Amino acid sequence: VSIPVIAMGGINANNVEEVIATGADGAAVISAIVSAEDIRATTQELLQRIRQARLEKRPH
Repeated sequence: VSIPVIAMGGINANNVEEVIATGADGAAVISAIVSAEDIRATTQELLQRIRQARLEKRPH
């Protein structure tokens, strides 16, 4: 049985790639988004960084 691991707590655009690289399947990000001046841009940046980190951790 495969259980997805979702990281929570203190995650933002500066560390989300490292979080995914350590093995998390995803990240629950709240404070970094709701406290952002531009919520849409911050969310898009986080998604882009998560997607890139997932691609980089795939076995080649």
